[in-house]
Amino acid sequence: MDAGRRRESVGEQHDMEPSREALSHQYRDGAGRPRCPRRTFLLSAACASTSLAAVGACSIPQSTVLKVVSTADRNVQRCTWLAGAKSGATLVVSLPTWSGSYAQPDPLLEQCRRHGWAYLRPNVRAPNNSSRACLGPLVLKDLDDALDHVGREFGASSQRVLVGESGGGYTALGAWLRGRTRFDRVIVWNPIADLEPWFAHTRQRYPKIAADLIACTSGGAAVASNEARRRSPLHWIESSATGPRAPLEIYAGLHDGHQGSVPLSQSLAFFNAIGRLHEQRGHCEIGPALLARLVRADRSLSVAGAAVAGRAVHYIAVCSEALLTVFDGAHEHLTGHTALRIAATDPS
Repeated sequence: MDAGRRRESVGEQHDMEPSREALSHQYRDGAGRPRCPRRTFLLSAACASTSLAAVGACSIPQSTVLKVVSTADRNVQRCTWLAGAKSGATLVVSLPTWSGSYAQPDPLLEQCRRHGWAYLRPNVRAPNNSSRACLGPLVLKDLDDALDHVGREFGASSQRVLVGESGGGYTALGAWLRGRTRFDRVIVWNPIADLEPWFAHTRQRYPKIAADLIACTSGGAAVASNEARRRSPLHWIESSATGPRAPLEIYAGLHDGHQGSVPLSQSLAFFNAIGRLHEQRGHCEIGPALLARLVRADRSLSVAGAAVAGRAVHYIAVCSEALLTVFDGAHEHLTGHTALRIAATDPS
């Protein structure tokens, strides 16, 4: 998972290696004809073990590494890239986790391959252990450069969806506030919104993360409060540009913080900050009593009939463009649900 802790992906069947039968079906169209990707790819091991007739003489699309030169400082940014199955396919931009990079394993890549979507994982100055990272000015500039590069080289997309988990959710919140016109939807899981209280949480439990936060904000012996605020999406909300933004979906595990590195309170604080600015303030903010129950992981809270990838939902709230869903889980990204949400608005 994120924040320096390795974890296995959620054990959902649709995240497993596809069967030969699934491969054969996936790379044929509705009439049974071969459906080849727009570009040429190498055969993967899975494809090599499947007869060419079974996959319609098409190779399974493979990810490659793009090199994007920064327009700010000429730094070369590496990005993982998977072309879509057809021109104009949905583009899914999946941001690195706190301690990750463009090269880290990502179950969402397989979801994109299965659906025929394009996939981009830009490095955006990762990992978050220096002042150049941690939502410094070059981070979102690198994201813009990567999007511009892909647009020039591979053409426009029918929709762009930004996805981030944990540290990737942190960067995605910043992009949602500052670059509201570049994406059609933003989906984040257990995001970090405010660095200073997160440092207090990680100082004893996750010393590696605490050291990263010090390196990001001061380079000295402690976190610099002013710099931590400047790099925290929670404190960007009041100064961010007004006007419509892309829909934002925040998914937070009820038990995160108790069983994970990012407390649920981070997502709740960000959502409430949006609510305080919204014209229907009384309908958006989560009240103190309910906040307290959520923070202490009160499982008696429930939303009848709601589920996220088969998990119970303990709370749902909507405010302007933002949707908050608190699910029965900890610090995890249920990629199958993310794929369902992307597919729901896929124009193709």
